[in-house]
Amino acid sequence: MSGDLGLPLDLVELMLEEKGVQLDSAGLTQEAQHPAQQAEPAEEQGLRLSIHALGELQRRGLPPTNDSPKYHYCLPPNGGYEFGTCKAQGLQL
Repeated sequence: MSGDLGLPLDLVELMLEEKGVQLDSAGLTQEAQHPAQQAEPAEEQGLRLSIHALGELQRRGLPPTNDSPKYHYCLPPNGGYEFGTCKAQGLQL
Protein backbone atom coordinates (compact mmCIF):
# COMPACT_ATOMS: atom_id res chain seq x y z
CA MET A 1 0.00 0.00 0.00
CA SER A 2 2.81 2.37 0.76
CA GLY A 3 4.51 1.94 -2.62
CA ASP A 4 1.41 1.43 -4.75
CA LEU A 5 -1.02 3.87 -3.19
CA GLY A 6 1.43 6.42 -1.83
CA LEU A 7 0.43 6.03 1.81
CA PRO A 8 3.20 6.84 4.29
CA LEU A 9 4.74 3.70 5.72
CA ASP A 10 4.17 4.82 9.32
CA LEU A 11 0.46 5.27 8.56
CA VAL A 12 0.25 1.79 7.04
CA GLU A 13 2.01 0.36 10.08
CA LEU A 14 -0.42 2.16 12.41
CA MET A 15 -3.44 0.85 10.46
CA LEU A 16 -2.05 -2.68 10.64
CA GLU A 17 -1.40 -2.41 14.38
CA GLU A 18 -4.99 -1.30 14.92
CA LYS A 19 -6.07 -4.56 13.28
CA GLY A 20 -3.62 -6.60 15.34
CA VAL A 21 -1.21 -7.24 12.45
CA GLN A 22 2.53 -6.81 12.86
CA LEU A 23 4.45 -5.23 9.95
CA ASP A 24 7.70 -6.98 8.98
CA SER A 25 9.70 -3.78 8.41
CA ALA A 26 12.96 -5.64 7.74
CA GLY A 27 11.29 -7.90 5.17
CA LEU A 28 9.58 -4.94 3.53
CA THR A 29 12.87 -3.08 3.28
CA GLN A 30 14.53 -6.14 1.77
CA GLU A 31 11.75 -6.53 -0.81
CA ALA A 32 11.92 -2.85 -1.73
CA GLN A 33 15.58 -3.32 -2.68
CA HIS A 34 14.60 -5.68 -5.51
CA PRO A 35 12.73 -3.44 -7.99
CA ALA A 36 13.15 -5.96 -10.82
CA GLN A 37 10.85 -8.37 -8.97
CA GLN A 38 8.09 -5.81 -8.53
CA ALA A 39 5.05 -5.92 -10.78
CA GLU A 40 5.06 -3.85 -13.93
CA PRO A 41 2.82 -0.77 -14.02
CA ALA A 42 -0.58 -1.36 -15.59
CA GLU A 43 0.37 0.59 -18.73
CA GLU A 44 3.37 -1.67 -19.34
CA GLN A 45 1.19 -4.76 -18.94
CA GLY A 46 -1.17 -3.44 -21.59
CA LEU A 47 -4.04 -3.07 -19.12
CA ARG A 48 -6.47 -0.27 -19.83
CA LEU A 49 -9.90 0.33 -18.43
CA SER A 50 -12.19 0.93 -21.37
CA ILE A 51 -15.92 1.47 -21.60
CA HIS A 52 -16.22 -2.22 -22.49
CA ALA A 53 -14.33 -3.22 -19.34
CA LEU A 54 -16.70 -1.09 -17.27
CA GLY A 55 -19.65 -2.87 -18.86
CA GLU A 56 -18.09 -6.23 -18.04
CA LEU A 57 -17.67 -5.21 -14.40
CA GLN A 58 -21.34 -4.20 -14.29
CA ARG A 59 -22.36 -7.56 -15.81
CA ARG A 60 -20.35 -9.29 -13.09
CA GLY A 61 -22.35 -7.41 -10.47
CA LEU A 62 -19.67 -5.01 -9.27
CA PRO A 63 -21.51 -1.96 -7.95
CA PRO A 64 -20.50 1.43 -9.31
CA THR A 65 -18.53 3.77 -7.09
CA ASN A 66 -20.71 5.91 -4.86
CA ASP A 67 -18.96 9.24 -5.15
CA SER A 68 -21.79 11.28 -3.66
CA PRO A 69 -19.85 12.14 -0.44
CA LYS A 70 -17.53 14.40 -2.42
CA TYR A 71 -20.49 16.67 -3.18
CA HIS A 72 -21.55 17.03 0.47
CA TYR A 73 -19.28 19.60 2.04
CA CYS A 74 -19.36 23.02 3.59
CA LEU A 75 -17.01 25.98 3.49
CA PRO A 76 -16.73 27.51 6.97
CA PRO A 77 -15.41 31.05 7.54
CA ASN A 78 -11.83 29.81 8.07
CA GLY A 79 -11.73 28.90 4.37
CA GLY A 80 -11.06 25.17 4.68
CA TYR A 81 -13.47 22.69 3.17
CA GLU A 82 -15.19 20.36 5.62
CA PHE A 83 -16.44 16.99 4.45
CA GLY A 84 -18.64 14.62 6.37
CA THR A 85 -17.43 11.15 7.19
CA CYS A 86 -17.83 8.43 4.63
CA LYS A 87 -17.29 4.69 4.64
CA ALA A 88 -15.36 2.90 1.90
CA GLN A 89 -14.65 -0.69 1.04
CA GLY A 90 -11.96 -1.82 -1.39
CA LEU A 91 -13.43 -4.65 -3.43
CA GLN A 92 -10.35 -5.39 -5.49
CA LEU A 93 -6.94 -3.86 -6.13
